[in-house]
Amino acid sequence: MSMIPDAGPPAQPADVWRVDVFTSETETGSVYFNATEAEVDAEALRIVTAQGGDHGDIYQLTGADRAVYYTTVSVK
Repeated sequence: MSMIPDAGPPAQPADVWRVDVFTSETETGSVYFNATEAEVDAEALRIVTAQGGDHGDIYQLTGADRAVYYTTVSVK
């Protein structure tokens, strides 16, 4: 008996992202993570909340450590 693989859509590749965590206007740290574009906002918001920040700027990393601004997430 042969198994037929699931014919669902292919998985979207995960990209490398960085979120700079802020409390008020003070940057308190940066966290690197992997996520698909569909997951990035939720994952960044989870990180910002866990770090005790109130907002975070998200950057998509491309090439040799060149960061491209993506968006900002806010806890409030």
